[in-house]
Amino acid sequence: MCLSNVSERMTTPQDIVAYKVMILKGTELISSYRQFGYVLGERYHSKLDNSFIGYIDEGIHTFVRIEDAEREAKHWNRTSNEYKEIVVECTIPAGSEYYVGEYYSDLGCVASMASDQIIIVKK
Repeated sequence: MCLSNVSERMTTPQDIVAYKVMILKGTELISSYRQFGYVLGERYHSKLDNSFIGYIDEGIHTFVRIEDAEREAKHWNRTSNEYKEIVVECTIPAGSEYYVGEYYSDLGCVASMASDQIIIVKK
């Protein structure tokens, strides 16, 4: 998942609620693009790379609106029989650095974020 047309790098003064599409394999949560395993309630850190101006490919990517995340998960579930994509609610913790931008998928352009920290709070 890549982020385009990004804002300036910001630091959040308070927690931000965001949504992430993840693969559910049994009880395991795995990120769809990097195949990274997540555990509910754990805090994760990532490099947040803006090497190319206006474009982020490294960082923890999330959707701003649950409706966009659900639409994306539904689309991926129609195209794969190997696994189930679900939407999880996340928190970008206060003090995290992040960008806001756009994610271009097969379904169009949607508001998204990339941050250096995340906590998966519920599935």
